[in-house]
Amino acid sequence: MADDVILSEISDHLVRIASANGYNDWRTLWEANTELKQKRKKPFVLFHGDKNPDVTHQDAGGHEKKGAAGDTVKVPDPQSTQESGGTDAHHPFQTSTDKVFLRLRVLDETLVAMKDATYNLYVDGIKYPADGDGQFEAGGMINQEVRKTAITGKLVVKYTPTKAQQEALTGPTTIEGQSAGGSSSGSSSSSTSDTTTSSQTATTASSPSSGQDETTPDPIEVVFHLRIGRLDPIQEDAPDEKCLSGAQQRLNNLGFGAGRVNGIDNSSTKAALRSYQRRMKITVTGDSDADTQKSLAEFHDQPGSASPTEQPEQSASTSGSSSTASSSGGTQAASSDSTSETEAAPTITITGREKTSARAAGVLEAVLKEASLTAATIISGSRTPAEQARAMYDAFASGDRNIRNHRKLYGPKGGEVIDIYVVRRRDAKDAVIGSMEDKIKSVGPENVSKHCGTTHDAIDVDPASLENRAAFAAAARANSDVEKLTTPEDNNEQAYHLEIPKGS
Repeated sequence: MADDVILSEISDHLVRIASANGYNDWRTLWEANTELKQKRKKPFVLFHGDKNPDVTHQDAGGHEKKGAAGDTVKVPDPQSTQESGGTDAHHPFQTSTDKVFLRLRVLDETLVAMKDATYNLYVDGIKYPADGDGQFEAGGMINQEVRKTAITGKLVVKYTPTKAQQEALTGPTTIEGQSAGGSSSGSSSSSTSDTTTSSQTATTASSPSSGQDETTPDPIEVVFHLRIGRLDPIQEDAPDEKCLSGAQQRLNNLGFGAGRVNGIDNSSTKAALRSYQRRMKITVTGDSDADTQKSLAEFHDQPGSASPTEQPEQSASTSGSSSTASSSGGTQAASSDSTSETEAAPTITITGREKTSARAAGVLEAVLKEASLTAATIISGSRTPAEQARAMYDAFASGDRNIRNHRKLYGPKGGEVIDIYVVRRRDAKDAVIGSMEDKIKSVGPENVSKHCGTTHDAIDVDPASLENRAAFAAAARANSDVEKLTTPEDNNEQAYHLEIPKGS
């Protein structure tokens, strides 16, 4: 008797489990799991457990663990069969062979399928396509057969962005999704059945610009790290009706920044849910409710679902509550007497607005609005080289530990400025600051700090001025105008540091 498989945070899926335990056809294993079939609608979207500290379970060894337990796949020993046949005769036998298809859909930040882009997919060390670059199918789709044991991969998307897209680009992303299995008789190649096909959706951090620059920028690459078979269910009890880990995964895949996938109903998840709900024009609750899960299932999991910008608006009922449109990803407008469709815009107060540009202050205001916050204090904004030198001196003077931290923060050119302080720290303060200012000018202010550069606005926000720091950080990371965010946890400093490209 093989050991039962309890799904955990690692990627896993039914075809891999079946193959590892001697099953040629995953359907045989699925049929043997009667309880699991009753619990889960799709054999390739199973629950992998979460980290909710309010819930505990016992692992296979009887030890108590925090979080909800993942689904259990019972693995009975495969049944052997005997076939009779005469000697000295040819007896053909037909077997069923599993196939696994990885289905991906790549969207830009407006949730529209990528256009004029190519890709390279790497799974288990194999490149797809083997030669050259891959071309997306209609709707930004990739449909690739991979090994049945595949659980991780990497997708590299190549395209030439507009200037605005290039400035908005962020770093690598992890995409958590499901496999889709199928079978074929003999050596024929048949596609998966409708009951097992679905997609996982990835978004690039770029967005189309209505005013394109005349100069074409260089092509760029966006890298997605794939966790095949890791997608958790929604619209089921996984582990309860909120399905938070499944919602978090889909929000992250779509670029809404829910943070760590842990099944915890925290502030970053609520901020991402509110952002998604506003975008999809469904009731803004900040909760993983039935309407939101329905929308996520339609837009994220359905291969042919359209973006909200591609669908005509539809009228909502006037009963005082909203409902999602029936079409995938469709948008809707509430009638005038619908009371729960939108939220009243709060008054936002930014103290220290004069320390930065109007554009940077506007971006900060948008971040606060997205995080449902009403106030923030800018403690530092644009600086002259002299002001930058004085700020660095004051920071270093508090001890060597800050010097070490700032070497990591400022990089090589900033390190040259720090060296002057280290060598001359016992000299008169103004003299040291003057030498540091000269060095900033010689290496280029932009190379030391965006605070005194010409291409970016940099602002430092006082954490004490924020009612919800996690929601602020999540909203800042999700804002395409914020090129870089460092937090007090990242750099051991006392502020949230945002870098925002200056407008043209």
